[in-house]
Order: sequence, then C-alpha cells, then structure tokens
Amino acid sequence: MIKILTVSKQYPSDLLPHNGFAISRIAEELFKTGSINQNIIVPYPEFPYLKKFYNAYERFDDQPKEFDHNGIKIHLPRYFCFPGGYFTERSASMARAIEPLISTINPDI
Repeated sequence: MIKILTVSKQYPSDLLPHNGFAISRIAEELFKTGSINQNIIVPYPEFPYLKKFYNAYERFDDQPKEFDHNGIKIHLPRYFCFPGGYFTERSASMARAIEPLISTINPDI
C-alpha cells in the first residue's frame, strides 16, 4: 500500500464544509482504489497570546486535532500566526507545525 501525504490549506470540515472541495474529491477517488493510504494535513492559524482580548481565529478553536473523513485521516495542526502578519512568517510557522506530522506519517509520496 502506498502512503500519500497531502498538505493543503483547505479541506472540508464541520466548520468549513465547502472549503477545499476539489482536494477532498481527489483524495476520495484515490482512496477508492484500495491501494492508497491517504493522510491530509490542513494547518489552522492560532494566536494564543491575545485570546482574552482579541481572538481573530476563535472559530478554529473548536476544530479537532485530527479526524477521519470517509476513511481518510485528516490532521489539523495549529500554527502560530499573528493577525495581519506577513506571508513569509506564516509559511515558516506552518512548516514548523507540519514537520512533526511528516516524520510520524513517513509518507512514500
């Protein structure tokens, strides 16, 4: 069985059911073949220091850290993100949040 890891900024969830519809369809079709173990990482922003006063990302607080969607394992790591921050800062923070999952999953592709 081939282990495939997909990293995407969008994927359907209870919070955002229409987010990343195309990616979910591709993942489901690959899963149907029966020869692919699919894992998807969807990082979500978090800014914990000002939660008491200002929580721009509070809608993401109730998201689980991972869930199963039609047999596909979805991981939702949180990454540090200052509201209105630069894209380069977000990318580096996102990479730090994703890195431990990649080594745990150990994908083929």
